[in-house]
Amino acid sequence: MRDAALLGLHQATPAEGFIVDAVSTADSRRRTARDFALIGRVWAEVGAGRITEAYIVDAETMGTDGYYNGSGRITINPAHQVVDTVIHECLHRAFPHWTERYVRRTTTQLRNKMNDHEIRAMYEEDQRRKRKRKRPLQLGD
Repeated sequence: MRDAALLGLHQATPAEGFIVDAVSTADSRRRTARDFALIGRVWAEVGAGRITEAYIVDAETMGTDGYYNGSGRITINPAHQVVDTVIHECLHRAFPHWTERYVRRTTTQLRNKMNDHEIRAMYEEDQRRKRKRKRPLQLGD
């Protein structure tokens, strides 16, 4: 519920779901009432739990980011987004003179050429080597 409060949402009763406070619309981003209603619904679904993190192997597609089984359980595969970000940031470090646009294009090209085995291997290597910060990294202040 704390996270919902940060978004300016409150829940009058469990049956009513989340309601958008008028104060929360004073954001610098352009958000419609529909946007707030949708994010409120997503927060309600997150609050319902039954979300598992696991690597998903699907023989029919190259890379599945998530799966809803139809009976209330969601499985999220973090590997694809993590590997995409790892490739992107490593390209920035290796080629600091490249533009952001070129890094994005190259990241997409490389990531799309990787098979499930390569993605999983890079994800597992990242998980093995990463360090977690205790405090958020503040940028631009």
